[in-house]
Amino acid sequence: MQNFNNFSNYLSNEYKPFLILGVGNILKTDDGFGVHLVRWINSFKKMPNNIEALELGTSILELYSYIFNRKRVTIIDTIKSKAKPGTVYKIPFNELEKEKNNNLILHDINIIMELANIKAIRGEIPYTEILCIVPKETKKFGTELTSCLKKKLPYVADMAIKSVLGESNK
Repeated sequence: MQNFNNFSNYLSNEYKPFLILGVGNILKTDDGFGVHLVRWINSFKKMPNNIEALELGTSILELYSYIFNRKRVTIIDTIKSKAKPGTVYKIPFNELEKEKNNNLILHDINIIMELANIKAIRGEIPYTEILCIVPKETKKFGTELTSCLKKKLPYVADMAIKSVLGESNK
């Protein structure tokens, strides 16, 4: 049993200002790219102390608890597109928000809509960018990424770190 003598420190958990958040279903091959990327970053990447990389998975409705008190958030997700698998897009949320008839579908549960709901309730959200990758396979069950997306992990990891720090990505 843990000793909570210093319970107030436990409750006032310090949030790191920069968050990389992995979204997706790891049971559906490439759909879980965001989660796989966060796991890869946490295993292989040395990051500045002010960045945190966390898995949101399919718990989109818990998004607020993850982005609360952050300065910048970069969300990693997949996107349905006719582009070549492995193609990466960087889309600022404020640009998506401007599109009234946005048909960009990132998942069955729409993270764009959830961000908009949080903003409507709270009045603001941290600056948020979404890095989307075109998957090769999302219909079959499997816990491994396709080789096409697995090769992209280092590239997208670097992109995510630069994005969350506000550095340009070329």
